[in-house]
Amino acid sequence: MTQMNADTKATEPATYMIVRGVSGSAGLGVRKYLETAQVSMSTVNFCDVAGKLSASGVDCGEVQSALHGMGILLHAFDEAAAVETAALRPLTDQYGLSLGDRACLSLAKRLHAPAVTADKQWSFLQTPEIKVTQIRV
Repeated sequence: MTQMNADTKATEPATYMIVRGVSGSAGLGVRKYLETAQVSMSTVNFCDVAGKLSASGVDCGEVQSALHGMGILLHAFDEAAAVETAALRPLTDQYGLSLGDRACLSLAKRLHAPAVTADKQWSFLQTPEIKVTQIRV
């Protein structure tokens, strides 16, 4: 089992989960949000990242503890979230967005908050109900 500490590994899972697949310099943009805003995440995204980290030897409970320690709120992916996420599929299929991407976008819509990402494909989404904020220009 790999240990996570507050200075290194604890920030990387959050970076990845909030901004799907981001690493390196883009992580600096995420830190701004972690320090200045309430950050939320779908349990679908938590599952995706915790699973990937688990394959690398990180305990999923440690990932969960690190997120809670940073004040990140996890939102259950319930039936209403599933319906909202499914409704985004026709708008996002042409851009290759995954279920996890759509779960993140539907949570942003539900919370009336921006979806923060480094994935340029999200910027093509044309809907007034979801604001996409790029951290990598």
